[in-house]
Amino acid sequence: MSDKQDKPDSASKQPVSGAKPKQPVGPQRIPARGEAARSQSASSAASPQRVGAPEQGKVSRRWLGGVLAALMVFAAVGVAGLVYLSGDRAEDTTQDQIRTSIESFTEALSSGDLETLRTSSCGDLQTYYREISDADFAEVHRAAVEQGNIPIVEAVEAVQINGESAIAQVEAYTEANPGEKSPRTFDLRLVDEEWKVC
Repeated sequence: MSDKQDKPDSASKQPVSGAKPKQPVGPQRIPARGEAARSQSASSAASPQRVGAPEQGKVSRRWLGGVLAALMVFAAVGVAGLVYLSGDRAEDTTQDQIRTSIESFTEALSSGDLETLRTSSCGDLQTYYREISDADFAEVHRAAVEQGNIPIVEAVEAVQINGESAIAQVEAYTEANPGEKSPRTFDLRLVDEEWKVC
């Protein structure tokens, strides 16, 4: 046999320095379900604890930072909403201006208002209304009314805007054939910040 086998391992039987020898453990009571939680809450309720005052500087700075962050979010949402709505309104306003120009033009055509036709038209149409004499126009208008050929716009159905020009599709009929409604188009151009029929 070797030396190592003959000698008992003294390190395994010696207690570790500084460690207490193990004491026998007696029986323990295991609480039923929910019993431990009740006893802990009862013990914490029985002994109130004093809560110290929070540090003023840190809490108020956090609160102020939170309020400022919330205000910045609301401001950003408000600005984004305003930009979105103003973009829609600008397009609606332009379409409203075009609709108004068409209504003004067709009312002048129906009533024989040559001066309004001259100021609300552009291009070749404006040239025609400028060059025709008042007497000649009155005669042309009278004949068109007698024949019932003046178009009456019932509704502006669609407007397509392309920069400073636009096309409007309308539903129109004449007094001679009120049951025969047909789509017609108006070409418009923005001249001196006013939409005119060309």
